[in-house]
Amino acid sequence: MNTLIHNPYNFTKTIYKGVPIYWQNIENAPCIHIRIGLTVGALEDDNDKLGISHLLEHLVFDGSKIYPNKKAIKDFSKQFLLDSMNAYTSFSETVYHGKCLPENFPQAFEGLWDIAFNPLLTKESLADEKDVIRSEAWNGYKNKLYSEFLKESTKNIYGNHIRAKMPSPLGFPGSIDGITNIEIKEWHKKHYHKGRLVVLVAGPVTEKNLAYIQAQIDSIPDGDHKEFSRKLDSFPLAKNLRIVKKSTEIGNENEQTSIKLTRILGRNIEKDEIAFAANALLQDILHEELRQKRALCYGVQYGAYTNMDIFTNILTFNLDASKVEEAEKVIYEIVESFKEENKWKKEFEQEKKITLDHIRAKERTTGQIAESSMEMLMEEGKISGIEEMINKVSNITYEEVASYITETFAKDKVQVTIVMP
Repeated sequence: MNTLIHNPYNFTKTIYKGVPIYWQNIENAPCIHIRIGLTVGALEDDNDKLGISHLLEHLVFDGSKIYPNKKAIKDFSKQFLLDSMNAYTSFSETVYHGKCLPENFPQAFEGLWDIAFNPLLTKESLADEKDVIRSEAWNGYKNKLYSEFLKESTKNIYGNHIRAKMPSPLGFPGSIDGITNIEIKEWHKKHYHKGRLVVLVAGPVTEKNLAYIQAQIDSIPDGDHKEFSRKLDSFPLAKNLRIVKKSTEIGNENEQTSIKLTRILGRNIEKDEIAFAANALLQDILHEELRQKRALCYGVQYGAYTNMDIFTNILTFNLDASKVEEAEKVIYEIVESFKEENKWKKEFEQEKKITLDHIRAKERTTGQIAESSMEMLMEEGKISGIEEMINKVSNITYEEVASYITETFAKDKVQVTIVMP
């Protein structure tokens, strides 16, 4: 059976002066999507300047060489980028992005480039953006008690790994206060260069567009290439495997009890799909057992994601305090049951088929193609095509997934945090 109808990730890779340019000509697309990526994120923030990468990402939109103030930049985005200009900072990358009509590509790309690489970074803008980011940070951290709880929880599960610095690329509400204008400019100079750069464009892209990109690359300094490790043989258990708090103790009052199971593992990029499949299967089975059969909770959520050389596995759910003991008992019984031969194989095959069907059936816009391709480049170091995605999932065995679940979520290895009302 021919499972590959069309590969939307058919990018051409061109290296220009050490900078990888990924481009795809999608002739019938109405606009060109631009991604300017830099392999620098919050994990590289100095311990006394947590949040500096994210702060810089905000500051560049306050004024640049061509567009000297916020209004000029906003007008530029409306005129040439369909008012789509934006950016994000994660733990490992910073990406500037937007989309434009094909005829506006020269002005759109030059302007977005100028904003990222020629920012004014004034003292006045620094003060303003610090206020904005403090407000943004408090939306997540809520208050000092909850902020301290998140800080200690992050240290507990990540130990001595660099990821233990902070729960979020934002840093902490007060961690950017002491950052000076000079330090921001030095940070920009240190990291915004050819060695950190990845460019991706998708849409009705032509050779002429590539020439515009290359001309902008010529305008920035050279720099050392940063190679990230995407493999770690092992990862220690959390220092404290069981934490029980009252919601009033952590500044996050709630009427229900929340349970969060977390396990951090060393990453093997070749086995990422096994980890994703294991988390999805366990979540599905726990949802069936805890919600459908026993009515212990509304539902079970899972989080499975990579941060360069580690893989984070998370299961969370909320329930009445009187049902915590029963719920935990069910969870560990199910985890242990994966040691029984083919106990959940039927459910595994169903979940696998659904995943494959979704890969084949998903309708991807040009913007989604550009976004997911940049994510793959930053997290995997390459863009995987549809056929490769299908093959990875098709090759997963039940035995691999069952082994992953029993090892990862074993009672004596998984970290459990319970927050009571």
